[in-house]
Amino acid sequence: MYLIQGIFFQEQSGIGLGFDRTGELAATWQSTTTYRMFSGGFGPDPKNSKVMKGTLTEATGPSDIVNIRLTKNRFRFTKRYPNRKDTILYTFEKQPNGTWNGTYTGHACGTGETNCIVTQVPDAFLAPTPVPTSAASKS
Repeated sequence: MYLIQGIFFQEQSGIGLGFDRTGELAATWQSTTTYRMFSGGFGPDPKNSKVMKGTLTEATGPSDIVNIRLTKNRFRFTKRYPNRKDTILYTFEKQPNGTWNGTYTGHACGTGETNCIVTQVPDAFLAPTPVPTSAASKS
């Protein structure tokens, strides 16, 4: 089982208010880079342990990740939102500091940069663990 925490960057453009060359307030075309964080987990499919699948959560909503390939230095997956037909391909390369840097590409979203961390955890991590009570808290 793996946990994933990441961020993706996206160029946004649109009309906004700004100052023109004469210093007057006017409608202007503006561009900026925005970012969104995502988190989730993935692991072996209970129906086929040779295949990994998972889920991500972000401000846009939940998504499924499939076609997951994780090697020592490369990581990739396809992200699919439940109510959309398009998919987004994420590809990463492992950096010397242990983080993963890469790109995403999709028909509706275009191409952008993304970074993440991947942490392997034991299956027991997902099970609740009772909190021990001490004798002092009983008095």
